[in-house]
Amino acid sequence: GPFRSPFFTATDAAGRLFVADFDAGKIEILDPDGAVIGTIDTLPGLGALTEPTGIAIDADGNLIVGQEQDQRIVKLALPPLPE
Repeated sequence: GPFRSPFFTATDAAGRLFVADFDAGKIEILDPDGAVIGTIDTLPGLGALTEPTGIAIDADGNLIVGQEQDQRIVKLALPPLPE
């Protein structure tokens, strides 16, 4: 959907763009053409994603997310590529 405060981005090896939307509490996943193909708004075992303050893709292809409100950094496996 529309972004509220998209401050942070990262790109994976497949060319997907991950956009961390601080105020919306989510990460939108866009394909190389700019179409939204997914959303991350919960963290497995941790609940809702809140105030993502930074994102990166590490050398192993994991998504690293910083959260201001919860004062933590979380490592997530990247979502699989669409078929």
